[in-house]
Amino acid sequence: MVAGSPSMSFNDTDDLEAQADSTDATTRRSSSATESSPEFTSLATAIAHRTILITANVQAIYRSIGFLGTRRDTLKMRTTLLDLLSKTKTLCKEMLPDLRTLTNWSGDNLHECEKNERTKLVSEFQHATTDFQEAQRLALEKYLEYVRDKKALIDEENEEFEISPDGRGQQFKQKQKLLEGVARDEVVIMYQKLIKEREPEIVAIEMGINDVDDILLDFSNIFLPQASQKGIVLA
Repeated sequence: MVAGSPSMSFNDTDDLEAQADSTDATTRRSSSATESSPEFTSLATAIAHRTILITANVQAIYRSIGFLGTRRDTLKMRTTLLDLLSKTKTLCKEMLPDLRTLTNWSGDNLHECEKNERTKLVSEFQHATTDFQEAQRLALEKYLEYVRDKKALIDEENEEFEISPDGRGQQFKQKQKLLEGVARDEVVIMYQKLIKEREPEIVAIEMGINDVDDILLDFSNIFLPQASQKGIVLA
């Protein structure tokens, strides 16, 4: 033994091993208290990904709405818009079962970080779906505004008589204005065709709005009471 070095007994060794075991156990408990279960992580990741997709779709929908009534208002553009509206509605509906599973997840089996993540995900879905519903309604408003404008133009084209400027009340047939050399009747037919093209599109948007109303109603009637019971506070 080196002179001046303290000696270590078997008891000291046992104490050090006990301390090491205690430290390892504490580390494992701390780790398990902050790490999510694989099942929860998989479910949360899927919900988060689809919520992000809804948000991205809503942004694209607003861009397309901005083209309505402009030179970029084409059948192809509107088909893309309607496809986005339909796919986003389906996405919202398909998320409900997973959200139900997430909301019903037993609090006893969740760590604090998982509870916070659950609250965040449910709240984000609610906000994303509400934003989508607002985009649907704006699209419908723009469609109806376009139809009203075209009907007003048709009414103008069908005006055939006006009071003569000489003040004697004599009526005469007004020369109908032309649109780039197209006769009045052809102008009316063109406007009517544009209106007719949009009629089934308007019906599709209205049905989509009703479907999302039902989705949000289910969310309110099913998820919000459960969320309250689970201590989930939505912003």
